[in-house]
Amino acid sequence: MSDEIRVRASGPGAAPRRRPARRRLVPAGVAGALALLLTVGLAPSASSDQPSDDDVRTAREAVDGAARDVAAVEGELAGLRDRRAAAEAAVETAAEEYAAAQDALTTADTEVREAQEALTTAQEDESDARAAVAALFRASRQGSADLDALRAVLDADGVDQVVERENAERVAGRTAGRAVDAHATARAVADTARARADAALAHQAEVEDRARDALAAAQVSSDALDDAVQESATRRESLLAELARARATSVDVERQRQDALDAQAASEREAAARARVEAPASGTPSGTPAAPPTSNPAPENPAPAPNPVPNPAPDPAPAPNPAPAPNPAPAPTPDPPPVVTPPPGTGVGSAAQGQAAVAWARTKVGAPYVFGGTGPGYDCSGLTSRAWAAAGVDITRTSRSQYQRVQKIPYDQLRPGDLIFYANDTSNPSTIRHVAMYTGNGMMIEARQPGSPVHEVAMRWADAMPYAGRP
Repeated sequence: MSDEIRVRASGPGAAPRRRPARRRLVPAGVAGALALLLTVGLAPSASSDQPSDDDVRTAREAVDGAARDVAAVEGELAGLRDRRAAAEAAVETAAEEYAAAQDALTTADTEVREAQEALTTAQEDESDARAAVAALFRASRQGSADLDALRAVLDADGVDQVVERENAERVAGRTAGRAVDAHATARAVADTARARADAALAHQAEVEDRARDALAAAQVSSDALDDAVQESATRRESLLAELARARATSVDVERQRQDALDAQAASEREAAARARVEAPASGTPSGTPAAPPTSNPAPENPAPAPNPVPNPAPDPAPAPNPAPAPNPAPAPTPDPPPVVTPPPGTGVGSAAQGQAAVAWARTKVGAPYVFGGTGPGYDCSGLTSRAWAAAGVDITRTSRSQYQRVQKIPYDQLRPGDLIFYANDTSNPSTIRHVAMYTGNGMMIEARQPGSPVHEVAMRWADAMPYAGRP
């Protein structure tokens, strides 16, 4: 006799008395609910009484509720992956903004230095011009101009001498005028240089503030990523425990299952992203693979479909031919992929220089990630710019400017040293946030984010720009 139903006689000939069955109205998981359903609805009973509709409904609701809980948990686990990916993208974006601000600050520092050098030169020229005017003024103060003119006439032996002396006076006047004009010009140049130096200093201060804010934002994003990773790990363990209870398994089993699901989801994202960037489009550089033919290509000028004749004139026959069946509607042709025109760029490096850049970058594996770093710690574009500089090629400082500089190539032409760019919006180069260097055999080297040193990993396709770049 089952545990749920026990029969006990109160005496000879007494009618058996049923003890109410013990039921879990809300089982902990699907397995428990299924067991309850079997117990109250399917298992044989010592009594002919069948479980009530309420019993069956309660058990089924428990099963359905547990199944919904499992789906909710799995959905939240997927959400954790998405939030972590978003946090990583935010860090990369903030790092790029700081690198751009730092690059602008370097340019502003150069402008200030050049403006101050120009101001110093202009001030020296003005001082020399002022000294020349002062010397002429002192010379003219040694006598009266009127007496000098009268003396020139009285002492002259003839008209010719008078004319000569007047000419000399005019020459002296012109010399003085040129000196005054030179001083005025030098002073104007000095004023302009001073204004330029002041503007350069003001711009430098503005860029310094922007760089400081960008660095603070990058650090906030980095801290947010750390928090997201920690919270994700903690919450993931809690959710795995819930799944284990719902499925009557262990946390280890659920962890392995979830790891497999995560890997499958990542693989599917990568496959979709790779198909996107490798999808051919008209107007792409040479070497782009041709589009595969469609299974049912439509002719350019299809013959018009014959008009169905409901009652064609019959040939001498017992009965007219039936009307032809209408042609099936053609399957809709998918929209072609958008044509992406790469920005202009020029590749000046050789394959040997690309190999040299890769070799240099590999010597930095294990170096720490540093916001704005160009050595001994690096950020993404700091690593790529220094690697190519070591190979003798200038590719600029930031990932966005590097994308503008380099030659755009399809991914089937990648060679070591080429650059792979990642963006928040792959149709908009201004949203590029990260750059890595292709090292061959499907691998790349990168400095990705704080806490992750320079490393060589398998190439990622998600968020990759439509074209790679060749310096």
